[in-house]
Amino acid sequence: VLPPTQESVSVAARQPTLAATTAAVSALVAANPALAGDLFGSEYSGLVGGFTLGIVGGTGAVAALLLPFICGTLNPVQMAVNLGLAEGEVSNERKFKNNGEPMEHGTKFGHKWYKTDAYCNGKYIDFAGTSKTQAAMEKGKL
Repeated sequence: VLPPTQESVSVAARQPTLAATTAAVSALVAANPALAGDLFGSEYSGLVGGFTLGIVGGTGAVAALLLPFICGTLNPVQMAVNLGLAEGEVSNERKFKNNGEPMEHGTKFGHKWYKTDAYCNGKYIDFAGTSKTQAAMEKGKL
């Protein structure tokens, strides 16, 4: 049989101390139980308010950052229209200039219809439909 080492002696000496500490903590907890109402007491009002503000404010901040994706446009006037805050046609198309004036596609400030058609293997292809749009504009339909 080996003689007891320094480490095993200290572990054996700590056992009664651990048991006494555990008993004292258990008695303290039993004497002062934590009730659910204690969480919303006056001393925790700042914590609860801050938590609530963080949840509500954080959700609002994320929604504000994603508002262009939600509305489908970067234009604030069209955002208001798409959200129902202003009168107008709900659309993802750009209907207003950045200064809020209505925009007429194909007619103002350098809007140009580019030729996107091509011949491929002897077949005519109008990729973006611009030829049809230009023809309709010339006839006065658009």
